[in-house]
Amino acid sequence: MTLSAPSTTFGESLSPKVVWRWNARRSVYRLKLRTLWIMSLGIALTVGTVWAPPAVQNLFGAAGPVVGIVLIIFSLFGELPARLSWMQRLGTALFPGVAAGTFLLLLPLLAPVNGRPTSLQAFSPAVWAAYISIVLTGISFEHSPLPNALYHFCQKIGLKPFILIPLYVVVMGLLGNILDGVSIVIISCVLLFNLLPSAWATRALFALLFGGLISNLVTVAAEPTNIKFHETLGPLLHTVTPSFWLTNWPICLFGILVPAAWLGILMARSGVEWKPHEPQTMHIPGDTKRHVTGIFNSGLGVCTVTLLAAGIVAHAIMDTIGTSISVPLWILLLPAGIAAVVHLSSSGVGHVIHHHLREQIPIWFKLMVIFSLLWFIEHGLSGSGMFGFFFLLPPAFQFTLLIVLSLCSAVTDNVALAAMQASIILSHPLAIWQIRLLLVLLTWAGGLTPFGCLQSLSINHRLKFSTNAWLKECPVWAMLSLCGGIAGLLFTFFLYPSAM
Repeated sequence: MTLSAPSTTFGESLSPKVVWRWNARRSVYRLKLRTLWIMSLGIALTVGTVWAPPAVQNLFGAAGPVVGIVLIIFSLFGELPARLSWMQRLGTALFPGVAAGTFLLLLPLLAPVNGRPTSLQAFSPAVWAAYISIVLTGISFEHSPLPNALYHFCQKIGLKPFILIPLYVVVMGLLGNILDGVSIVIISCVLLFNLLPSAWATRALFALLFGGLISNLVTVAAEPTNIKFHETLGPLLHTVTPSFWLTNWPICLFGILVPAAWLGILMARSGVEWKPHEPQTMHIPGDTKRHVTGIFNSGLGVCTVTLLAAGIVAHAIMDTIGTSISVPLWILLLPAGIAAVVHLSSSGVGHVIHHHLREQIPIWFKLMVIFSLLWFIEHGLSGSGMFGFFFLLPPAFQFTLLIVLSLCSAVTDNVALAAMQASIILSHPLAIWQIRLLLVLLTWAGGLTPFGCLQSLSINHRLKFSTNAWLKECPVWAMLSLCGGIAGLLFTFFLYPSAM
């Protein structure tokens, strides 16, 4: 079917209005045709090998879903050099077709059969329900009076920056095990740029970024990467004695101490001083209503963070001691999410929730599609597919490829890669020390680019660094934190040999 020009009688000429309408209709038709073609291509790439004849499906059944995952990862790329920007455009253009193809793959698997879970669980709804509460709490914390109070406390305590700032980096890095690391990074950006000159605030943020990424491996609930990793590998990790997550503490401690110590040495050598003190806003006598409202909002801000920490700690304790009472994480964190919404609404900044969700939901939806494709590879394919070929490789080469996969979190979301890597490990278990190393690299590599993880995105939102500027700033802090993490891994090996 094609659009032809409107017919006219002999001697008549088309009016400009008729010509314009015809050209507009032809442009719309071409746009719809191109959109349909791109959508069909995305669907075909995703489902083609799955719906192929059995001989092809058994050998390459996973190829289509893996291609779909790769295309979505392309669309998640941040700033890329001009010669590589086509990858992002390709992934973004084909994503709607990949999402539609994923829906078609999951549709026949809605009903549980022979112990197989329903595909309603494919996108990990429990993980996202918990993470939404974490995000809301982070936004609430940013708009509460707490950051301002901490700002004035740091200036009045009487300690030099080379003592207090490295201590702050260590404490906040380790707090990432009970609070969300993204929220900690957001608040740290506000505090450090008010406390220090820009250059030193940037260095402190990079020390916190890389050290914090490694130091957040003690609990499952605080980081989405840990949640997804544990969700898939739970049956294997539960066999580790003592607890896999608790015995990560040497890795976490060394990973944050090394960059923080080097930051303190540099600050002491350079004689870094605090920024000039800014006076606090005084209460105006007679403004009782505003004062009471401020006290109420301050209490809500503290309550929100307390509820989040309590929920995460409670979940970690129940998971560690193996209690018969099993409460989903999202239920434990729901009170914190509700308190955050109430706090933001009563403070008159409820619109920031809508603004944040409008920016983040498209990314979350792409990750949900990736999780769904990984679920399908694990539960929806009868043949070994592409992973069967992977498992025929020598063990040393398999582990090398898994290391490369971990390092790929420098250019895409590490939550998605955690799910992919955990699915592979579950099919072919590794030594526990190898799993620990892969997890260290997986979380750490996200800081190597300004778009590798949510923490680096949050920092770059304020720094506005180009990719080249980011790559020039991060190597020292990346190497220091990684050396600390590897030292912690060796310490764990000697301290808990039965858990390695």
